[in-house]
Formats: sequence, C-alpha cells, structure tokens
Amino acid sequence: MCSEDGLLEDNFAVDSIVDGYVALPDNISKHKYLLFTVYLGLALANQIQFYNPTTSFGLALSSAVLDNGTAILLQLTAPASYGWAALGTGSMMDASLMFIIYPSSSDDDNNDLTLSLRTAKQNNAPHPLTSNTTTLTATLTSSTIKAGKMTANIAAHLPFVLNSRLDATYHAQPFIWAVGPLNSSISSSDPSHPLSKHSTNGVFFADMPQAQNPQEGLSAPSLISTTNTGVRTQPKAYHILVLLHAILLAGSFILVFPAGVITLRNVPRLGVKLHIALQVFGAVAVVAGAGVAITMSILGIQYAHLRHPHQIVGLSVAGLVGLQLYLGHAHHVRYTLFKRRTWFSFAHMGVGRVVIYGGIANAVLGLWLCKRILGMIGVAVAGGVVGFVMEFVAVRACVRRGRKEGRNEQADSDVAAYHKLKDVTVAEREVRAEYEVNYGRVGDQGRVSGGRRFEGFRHVRA
Repeated sequence: MCSEDGLLEDNFAVDSIVDGYVALPDNISKHKYLLFTVYLGLALANQIQFYNPTTSFGLALSSAVLDNGTAILLQLTAPASYGWAALGTGSMMDASLMFIIYPSSSDDDNNDLTLSLRTAKQNNAPHPLTSNTTTLTATLTSSTIKAGKMTANIAAHLPFVLNSRLDATYHAQPFIWAVGPLNSSISSSDPSHPLSKHSTNGVFFADMPQAQNPQEGLSAPSLISTTNTGVRTQPKAYHILVLLHAILLAGSFILVFPAGVITLRNVPRLGVKLHIALQVFGAVAVVAGAGVAITMSILGIQYAHLRHPHQIVGLSVAGLVGLQLYLGHAHHVRYTLFKRRTWFSFAHMGVGRVVIYGGIANAVLGLWLCKRILGMIGVAVAGGVVGFVMEFVAVRACVRRGRKEGRNEQADSDVAAYHKLKDVTVAEREVRAEYEVNYGRVGDQGRVSGGRRFEGFRHVRA
C-alpha cells in the first residue's frame, strides 16, 4: 500500500480507519500525510463526511441506488462521555428518521453498542419506530468503544417510499445530529431505552450524489479526517437571522399595521398622523424583514430556490406594501382636496386588508415551515383577534359616518328650506302691500273686504 520511503506502515491505515479517522503519527510529515489522505480517498468508495470539532461528533456515509430502494452505509463516531449520539434525516426532529447509538454494557471488556431507530413528532422526545411505521431495515455491522470514543458501522436499506426523508439524488439533503449530556452514562441493549435531552445539536446538508457508488462497488465508509467533505453547514448567524425575520414581519402584520388602522378611527385629532407614522414604520420593517429573508436564502442552503409557498406569498405581500403606500398617499391628497372619498380611498382600504391578512397567513406558513404547531395556533388565534377588532372598529366607524352624513343632509335641507321660506315671505309682503293699495285690505283667509278671494300669491308660492 505504501512506498518504500517509509511513508506509512501497512497496518497503520487499517487501525486508524477502525478507530474512526486517520490519526497523524509523529514520524510522518504533514505533506506526506496529505498525499496519503488523497490516495486513501481515491482507494475508498465515494463518500461524504461531516465532523464537528466542538463535540468530536463525526459521520461518514456512502450510498448506492438499488432496484428496490437505496443502500446506505454509515459510520458514526462520538465521545462515549456524551452517553449517546444520533444522526437523523431532515432539518428538524419532526418525522425524522434517526439512527441513535449508545453503549450496550458498562463492562470494559464488552465494546458493543446498541443501535436504536427512532422518530419524533414535532420536538417531542424521539420514540422507537414501530413495525408498521416503515419497511426500513438497519443493522449494526460492527461497533467499538476505544479510547473513550464510540464508533458504529451501520448498514441500512431504505425503500423508495422514504425518499421524502432521504433522497440519494438530492444535492442538499438535510441531516440533523445530536449528542447527549456530557458526563452521562448509559448501559443498555434495549433499543427503546429512555434518553436524556441532547446537550448539543446541529444541522448540515449533504451532496448525496457525491456519496453514490455502483452497487457492486459499495464498501464501508470511514472518517478519514476531521474536515467536512461533500457537506455544508448553515452560517453561524443563520438562527439570529431567522429570529430577526420573524420579529420584523410578524410584529408588522399583527401589531403595527392593525394599530395604525385602529388609531385612525379612534384617536381624535392625532389619528391621521399616528396612522401615517405607524404605516410607514411597518412598511420599513417589512422591507427590512424581506431583506433578511433574501439574505437567508442566499447564505443558507435549504431554501435557496425561493419556491416555497412561504417565500412566494411573503415576497408578494411585501410588494403590495409598496402599492399600499402609494394608494394611501393618493387617497390623502384627494381627500384633502375634495373632502370626500374617491376610488383611491376604497382601493387603499381593500389592498390594506389583503396586506394585513396575507401577512398574518404567511406568518402561519412560516411556522408551518419550521413545524412549530403551537406557534401556528398562537399566531392564527392572535390574527383572528386582531382581524375581529379591526373589522369591528371599521363597522362602527362606518355606522358613525352614515349617521353623521344623515344629520348633515338634514341640516342642509333645513337651512335650504329656511332660506326659501324667508324669500317667499318677503315676496308675499311686497305683493300684499301692492294689492292692498289697489283693492283694499286683505283678510286672514286671503279675502279682501269686498268678498273677492285674493289670488295674488299663487305665483309666489309656486
């Protein structure tokens, strides 16, 4: 395997691979070690590998597509001081297919590990797979606990029906990993043994085609270094960006925009100014939240395609916010000029409802994307309450407006009638005075003293 210059002894590579990854002996230079690593990588089957330096959790994976599914070979390594270590498919615990290893005995002479296949509902504690959950088969082909490190080699067969959990052709297949609490102790051969909550966990994304092999060329993978190969991890600030995105957008659509609507109709004198200030502030927050979302899509891995309904609805609603600002400005200018509503007014109110309710619905979609069922319910209930309050305020304002307009119309009618009556009275007096000069005094019943009926006011009253 090695040249005569003493690069490596024949048994070194074998021992090192069994231990989990290749260790660098003291008598070997670094450049020769790198050459050996390249040579060994070419000699081994195609594989991907992941290593977390903080916990020393490591994974090597090879795969082959069969006629009836996908064959997966895994090597998991982790310090035994964590008690257990796990690898799961997907980007979250919900419905993940988990491979969990832990010591099967506390006897130092027994280096066996227990393999437990589990899944979880939402973020609850994982539970063992039942016989009718899946036709997955997995076997622990070999395992050791050496120098305080657990190493397990696992062979699994996944039918094509499980492609939704692990797709051997996907270039960004998500995996989750975790280790138990430090200095914990487990000794059980029971695959349903209860486990303490993880102390450290994470997500990475694997380029699965890089791990594919022909069926006849599939061999056990091995963690040959402490570097990542064929995998990517999310940026460290990714979770902060997710939180900032949620606060900016959920706060805008559930709190800021509805507050602007309510203050407009319930705060005398300052209502319009508060409405404008809150809507502009909410629009700025939406633009910032959309910018954070686009940044996450660029820096992140899983949703870089921008095809998820949450992304599509979110960008659409953000675009409508810009239209809503224009309609609001146009409505204000025309209302100030004409002292009445125009079609800009009704368009402003209609688009505003679409923006607010669309934003609330998209917040629910975002939580569904993260499988946060309780969060979805909470946002949906809060959105329903906010919508009810807004519509109640709008209906009440509409009723008040109708009553006010009715009173104004009655007042205008009374004023017009008064002025008309005043004009008629003056005209009557002038005609009466002229008639009396010619024919005599007119009585209370419109008759003159001679008995003839006075008809001189007809043209005036008409």
